[in-house]
Amino acid sequence: MKLTTFFSTIFIIVNLISCSSNKTLTEQKSKSDSKNKTSIKISEINGESSDKAHLKSLDNEVYKIQKRKAYFADTLEIPESYYQLFIGKEFTNVYLKPGDNLFITLDANQFDETIKYVGKGAEENNYLAQKLLLKEKLNGRDKIMALYGLDENDFIKKWDSISNVLEQNFTSLNFKNKNFVQAEKKALKIDKAIGLLQYPNYHRYITQKKDFSVSNNFPDIKKMIDFNDESMLKIPGFTDLLEMYFTNEAINIAKEKKEYDPLMILQVINKQLYNKNIKERLVLKIAKQGINYTQNIKDYYNYFKQIVTDPKQQEPITKIYNNLKNVQPGSPSPDFTAYDINGKEYHLKDFAGKLLYIDLWATWCAPCRAEIPFLEKLKEEYKNKNITFLSISVWDQKDRWEKMVKSGKVKGWQLMSTDNKMDFLKKYVVTGIPRFILLDEQGKIINPNAPRPSNPLLKKLIDQHLK
Repeated sequence: MKLTTFFSTIFIIVNLISCSSNKTLTEQKSKSDSKNKTSIKISEINGESSDKAHLKSLDNEVYKIQKRKAYFADTLEIPESYYQLFIGKEFTNVYLKPGDNLFITLDANQFDETIKYVGKGAEENNYLAQKLLLKEKLNGRDKIMALYGLDENDFIKKWDSISNVLEQNFTSLNFKNKNFVQAEKKALKIDKAIGLLQYPNYHRYITQKKDFSVSNNFPDIKKMIDFNDESMLKIPGFTDLLEMYFTNEAINIAKEKKEYDPLMILQVINKQLYNKNIKERLVLKIAKQGINYTQNIKDYYNYFKQIVTDPKQQEPITKIYNNLKNVQPGSPSPDFTAYDINGKEYHLKDFAGKLLYIDLWATWCAPCRAEIPFLEKLKEEYKNKNITFLSISVWDQKDRWEKMVKSGKVKGWQLMSTDNKMDFLKKYVVTGIPRFILLDEQGKIINPNAPRPSNPLLKKLIDQHLK
């Protein structure tokens, strides 16, 4: 444990106060107006100062908190609700309401473990901070394998036990804020439902039982949560739950049809959800990723517009669609700049004359690393063929990448982009990794979202274009 003098302690003052506490403001603002204002002050001491701070609502509304020399301060008009409070790269969940007056302390090096609240509104937020730690203790990352490796009946018993502990912890505190009590009861139900929903996929992965499916006695998520209850949009995790549920539904349909496309998720949502606001919010969330992976962006975009009809709401997806139109099959690929372990610079032109399979990855990315054995096998299988396999590390730490390259765990062409805002990524609208791209001998796009090395369809695609 580090000495206190080396702690990077952040003091955050969140004041949701009436103007009567400030004579100058009282003269300018009416009491009714002041009740809707949230005053926030964030002060960092004994540590590197963050350059940004903001609140983010569940509907993705961002409330920037202005930086004023050595601290952040702003006055915002926000409704009572859950929010995420971001300070630099860290964030925590908070529940804010007009009239709160919060003083928050935390050690930036142990953000979740040390955050504490005092003042009006502290009760709800200390609970949220404590709940996070309790969840980590009960079913944290170190317990995932054991928990989801259980057979169905044992898992249900264990998950019920964990959920009961969380519920009892909540009810024992006897909160007076009725709005928070109602909201948090729903939040705990969502947490329980998400855990159940994750079980089949996690269990298949952990046990390697690829054909595993739950029995008819497994809890029905739709009986636990009303998917068309619009009030649930104010609860953390609701849209995540819906996204997981409808993605699973689409995958089940794809297994029967023996083909899959992200458009199927939108089609399932459109059939099963009837609340317009929930449907639009969910589709907007999913389309930001889905349109990147569909086989026909025009069909996907047109179907999206049938669901989300407001042109203003369509704008984020329209922007992605317009960018993606420039990187479709047959179009010249955007160029890239990347470097090998010796610092030599490379561009797309340096790989002309052969098919080029580009692997965008990072050392910290578990799904990326999972593809490495399959990729290395392909390299060996096609070593005498007219194709180059090129791995480009992105959003990575140089020392970690260099260590992995030197270890010999990754072979062949290994480059790294030191520019986290790489233009190549922007033009391909890369929002997640791993991402694979297949180009022809002239640098024209064959598939901007090529199959992963672990997918048997990749070999078929490569063989179709080898000369």
